[in-house]
Amino acid sequence: MTKVLNVAANLAKGRLEAGQEYEIEIVSFNAGLHMLRVDTSPVLERIQGFTASVPNVTLSACGNTIAGMTRKAGGKAPALIGDAHVVPAGVVRLMELDAQGWFVIRP
Repeated sequence: MTKVLNVAANLAKGRLEAGQEYEIEIVSFNAGLHMLRVDTSPVLERIQGFTASVPNVTLSACGNTIAGMTRKAGGKAPALIGDAHVVPAGVVRLMELDAQGWFVIRP
C-alpha cells in the first residue's frame, strides 16, 4: 500500500514539475481495500490527507469487496476514509479505465 501511494505521489510530482496534466485513480479491491478502511488501514495517517496533498487523485473502493466484508462482519459495513468513493466492482472499474486509454499500473 505504501508502494501504491509512493508511485502515485512520484508520478504526480513528475507531471507537475514538467507542467503536464494528469489524473490518477487508485482502485482498491480485495485485501487492498484495507488501505481505505478507517479501522484496518496500515497507511491511515498518510492516506487521510493524500488527495489534498496530491492533486487530481481519486480513491475508488470496490463495492463487491465492501459487500463481502459487510457480510463477514454480520451486516456492518466497513467505515472508509472520507475521500474514498465506491465503484460497483474494482476489476470492472480497471477494465473501464483501460478501455478509455488509461495506463493501468500495478506496483
